Amino acid sequence: MPFAPYEAIFREAITSASPFYRLLCACRVYEGSNTVRRWMKEQRTRFNLTAAQPKDPNVDTSELEQMGLFCSEIRRAGDLFEKLRDYRNGIAHFLIEGKQGDTHMYIADSNIQHQYFLGAAVLRYARTAIDALRQYYSLNLEQHFMRGAILPMPEHRL
Repeated sequence: MPFAPYEAIFREAITSASPFYRLLCACRVYEGSNTVRRWMKEQRTRFNLTAAQPKDPNVDTSELEQMGLFCSEIRRAGDLFEKLRDYRNGIAHFLIEGKQGDTHMYIADSNIQHQYFLGAAVLRYARTAIDALRQYYSLNLEQHFMRGAILPMPEHRL
């Protein structure tokens, strides 16, 4: 499973000055990590692997508290990204569904901007999730997909 698309999203996030886009990129990577996780589970069954897949990363709640983010019920990265879903949807779709009907995310509000700046800081948890999966892939799955491949090494030159 190639991880290049995730690296491209990280580059987009890191080079962007927009906290809105950085949060959106973090959510895209984390959502993608769940797809990779399901695919790896299928491959574990296919190749009869016993090595356990990495779990969803833990979140440092003291770090979240220092940033001023909500954290009472957050333990894992999935909890954090679920808590940020409205912010993600607000920037991705502009409209947020609510009890009173649809409303828009008013991004000119300084309180909203502050929340997005804090939310953009969660990019590292998306990185942690995808890196753990990449490591698992390298150690346990890659060999099954690389059989018969000739790597471009100096000794293989014509």
